[in-house]
Amino acid sequence: MKFLKLSFYTLSLLVPLLGRAQECTGSLCGTVTDGETKEPVAYAEIFIEELSVGDVTDDEGKFHIHNLCNGTYTVSATHIGCLHIAKKVTINGDSEVSFELMHEVIELKEVLVKETSILPNDLQSQQELSGRNLAAARGKTLGEALENLPGLNVVSTGGNAVKPVIHGMHSNRVLLLNNGVRQEGQQWGLDHGEEIDPNVAGKITVVMGANSVRYGADALGGVILVEPKPLRSEAGMGGEVSLAGFSNGRMGMASASLDGKLKGKLPLSARLQGTLKRSGNLRTPGYFLENTGSEDRDFSAAAGLKKERFETNLFYSDYFTKTALFEGAPIGNLEDLLAAIKQGQPADEGSFTYVLGGPLQQVNHRLLKSETTVKTGQAGHLSLQYARQYDRRQEFEEEQGDIDFQAPGARFDLTSHTADATWEHKPWKHVQGALGAQFMQQASTTPAGGLIPDYNSRTFGVFWLERWRNYPAPLELESGIRYDTRRIYVVRREAEIIDKTLHYNNLSGTIGLLYKTARHLDIKLSSGTAWRSPSVNELYSDGVHEGTASYEIGRENLVPEREYSTSLTFDFENKDGLSAGLSIYHNFVDNFIYLAPLPEPVVNEQGAFPAFQYEQANATFTGLDWNASWQPAPSVALGSEFSWLRATNRTAAEPLVFMPANSLRHSLTYFFGKKGRQEEAPLVRLTMENVLKQRRVPANQDFAPAPNGYTLFGAEAGATLHPGGQPLHVGLGVENIFNTAYRDYLNRLRYFAHQPGRNVSLRVNFIF
Repeated sequence: MKFLKLSFYTLSLLVPLLGRAQECTGSLCGTVTDGETKEPVAYAEIFIEELSVGDVTDDEGKFHIHNLCNGTYTVSATHIGCLHIAKKVTINGDSEVSFELMHEVIELKEVLVKETSILPNDLQSQQELSGRNLAAARGKTLGEALENLPGLNVVSTGGNAVKPVIHGMHSNRVLLLNNGVRQEGQQWGLDHGEEIDPNVAGKITVVMGANSVRYGADALGGVILVEPKPLRSEAGMGGEVSLAGFSNGRMGMASASLDGKLKGKLPLSARLQGTLKRSGNLRTPGYFLENTGSEDRDFSAAAGLKKERFETNLFYSDYFTKTALFEGAPIGNLEDLLAAIKQGQPADEGSFTYVLGGPLQQVNHRLLKSETTVKTGQAGHLSLQYARQYDRRQEFEEEQGDIDFQAPGARFDLTSHTADATWEHKPWKHVQGALGAQFMQQASTTPAGGLIPDYNSRTFGVFWLERWRNYPAPLELESGIRYDTRRIYVVRREAEIIDKTLHYNNLSGTIGLLYKTARHLDIKLSSGTAWRSPSVNELYSDGVHEGTASYEIGRENLVPEREYSTSLTFDFENKDGLSAGLSIYHNFVDNFIYLAPLPEPVVNEQGAFPAFQYEQANATFTGLDWNASWQPAPSVALGSEFSWLRATNRTAAEPLVFMPANSLRHSLTYFFGKKGRQEEAPLVRLTMENVLKQRRVPANQDFAPAPNGYTLFGAEAGATLHPGGQPLHVGLGVENIFNTAYRDYLNRLRYFAHQPGRNVSLRVNFIF
């Protein structure tokens, strides 16, 4: 065991291992020369139209584009004062193409500019989960699927309730966009997982840092974009079937989708998709976690019509889950609670069952979205979007008889209506941008439980975002401004009449630059300010939160948070298979709202509970994310990641409580395929994750010391077969190979139990 650890650490010191093996590892290189003088042309723009990626030639007229899938693409070369050239290029592994540009000698009467939406996330650090890496996460929750990306962690309350954490921020500070719609649910609770089926996604992008100008005032931590695959573009039918099984919890998952497009003059495309998933009690290395099973039943449908000047789409999803909550958190009396924390694990080993007992959560989230995009002449295009969401969360207490016939101990209903209008204009004097307006109306009721009061809210925001880019200049600039106003009317908590109206409004802004060097290095600098109003649970919580087995107390005098953020990112990639990224961030958050542990538990008629109260302090978040990958040979890829965070409560001059510990991840991948076929080649990958002990813990603000750090090893193997000419992807994985017993600092149930142990998974994905 020590030898394996030492081997991995030695490898991490000798090689800058950062990143992940890419699914598509082909490349395109070449030169651009003057058609008359044959001299190299510097700063010519090379662009692959189907992929919206490209490069700029260096002083020797050379370019190199990495991580391309095999296929035929349209590749263009442009330079000021020269005629545009486009070629069809077939990429099969490492490919080459050269261009000779002729000087423009005639006056063009008409210039045709291809419309391309601005990329609002280019100037900030971002991570993407797609292709083979996304397929390897099938069967996991959204938070679990994203957990291994640099800069991301998860906060959990047991085995199934998992939420993503970006640079120490989560819940209401991390915005989730589901198919372009701002996801609205009961995301304020630590035990409230992301209410979305990851199998809907064709790609998941995580934008690190505040992105409030385009998406909303409260996106202080970052944005998670869950984007489905595009609807079918050619007439006919197709689809895919995904199956997954996991040993821990004996979980099984089946997901399928069917795509089609009509022939003839009505180019209507449609998709149906559904997922079933079931798991039983999870097991740690020494015992079962009683009552930790879950059941999911998810469905979605999409339809789209695309014509020359407009496009319209409809999307509907119905997400339903039952999640049992760990029984090992005692609520009988103060003595039982303190004894359980001291013991650190359940008194007996438990057993396996698929039965879901109390306490239990039942959640249903429904989304209906309509979006239409219309070209506004030669100036740009206008997008109009409307969405209605309904979210019902029910929490059942300890089982007394058949739980299916019990009344919930707590129930939360939330109905949200959102309307968005965005106009994106085409480049004008090298400036391209967007103007938009967003409106949201919500009604929340709590028919049972009374943890939070009933309320209504209205939010309205407008933004303006512009980007300057002028090739061959390597510099790009972007700036944006946003204004939001929010009104919350708090009605009552059960029989208690509150009858209070709260008003919040403020500005957000951002400015950034991107500099592309001729040495394959991109430098991004972004700075901005954002704000977030306190949510109703932070203001008015008062009671037992069943999902976390804790007592939460709000504070009515909380004021909005204000963030001042700066980030600097370096992205490097060369033709020798080396890519690396370093992102450094430093954020001030004034009036940061956090859930602080109280020194004594709360004892009431229901029992004894660890108690927490919402507090405010001026805070600082300083950190870095480092990732790199190196492919020294076509068959070998090395990767490594490192995340470091230092969060400080400036008001109290002490560390901020419940922040992620620093962590490292390494990987070694061997491909059995030939050069240029890695996207489908059989592979074997070994991984190591090392999470350090969180030593920056404020004194007297927790019920137990922070747990020790831990090291986990994993392995996976995958291959693509072609029975009948159709791709069949097969993957086998093992997490926590050595069945290590450990506790994670961000797990709210770490006081009473360890994390789940070894987990073997088998995944099959068939595309037809």
